[in-house]
Amino acid sequence: MMDILSVHYAIGTLLVLLALAAIFWAPARRYVLYVLILQIVLGAAAWGTTRLAPPAAHWILAILSGGAYALATAFERRGRSRGVVLGALIVGLLILAFVYQLGQHAVATQTAASGMERPLERVDTSEAATNT
Repeated sequence: MMDILSVHYAIGTLLVLLALAAIFWAPARRYVLYVLILQIVLGAAAWGTTRLAPPAAHWILAILSGGAYALATAFERRGRSRGVVLGALIVGLLILAFVYQLGQHAVATQTAASGMERPLERVDTSEAATNT
């Protein structure tokens, strides 16, 4: 049941790293938007299957962060200074990092309250662990 949440977490990690790369490599901006769309779809699937509802800010800010990357691209096309473009990219990265942290906190809080194991917690299934 927690597998889709683990995938959502892993792609969220990739998304934050891509957002960091987008500051230094312009073509990564497009990939940030593609992965963000995939992440929103996976988040909806995780919400539907696990019934772990994220805070509203997690969804709203995730959707709005895509606008920061579109804004940075628009600034660059209109000839704005590199500092303005970098500022928009850094704002997008900060929003995504906050959404990432907010999602981690929500999952930790809700899984602890429901008694479920954490999404990426390793379970020792070796024979020595089961025979004790």
